[in-house]
Amino acid sequence: MSAGGDDSTAFVWTSAAEKRLGNIPSFVRAMARTGIEKYARENGFSQVDEQVLDQAKDFFGM
Repeated sequence: MSAGGDDSTAFVWTSAAEKRLGNIPSFVRAMARTGIEKYARENGFSQVDEQVLDQAKDFFGM
């Protein structure tokens, strides 16, 4: 387990979600991916799709 918690859950990203992630500036993309996956994990999702992205965006106030 890492210091940040259990990050062992692998997420499947839909192609549409990956495409939207690609629109995020490269210098923050890894941090955004980590935050989105953490949000998905904490809310019981096993896949990151556009719905998860929209919910995470609202949650983070973006």
